[in-house]
Amino acid sequence: MAFTEWEICRTAIGADEMRMIICDDDPDFSRALRREVERVMEKLNIRAEVACYRSFSEIPASDFCRCSVAFFDIDFQDEEYTGIDLARRLREVNERALIFFVTNFIEYAPAGYE
Repeated sequence: MAFTEWEICRTAIGADEMRMIICDDDPDFSRALRREVERVMEKLNIRAEVACYRSFSEIPASDFCRCSVAFFDIDFQDEEYTGIDLARRLREVNERALIFFVTNFIEYAPAGYE
């Protein structure tokens, strides 16, 4: 995984519980990422609520506001939006959340630095 324990701890300081969003159109990958995130959080002894979504339309606005960490797929097949669009939406309501982009396509990697 690309995230570090330090980044997670930095976000969790002072938090009772971390709230995380995973949004990826591949349900198998989402489940695997969720398991890994939960494993790391348990190892760090940090309670975390991890919500998985397959599309932008499934994510309640309240989840954007309460989010500590977000994992967004960059390319949503057959959709008009990208993970970059999701990140922009998140930033409109929540400037503190850490955002990680996940993708299988190396050509999308530079877009994550925008």
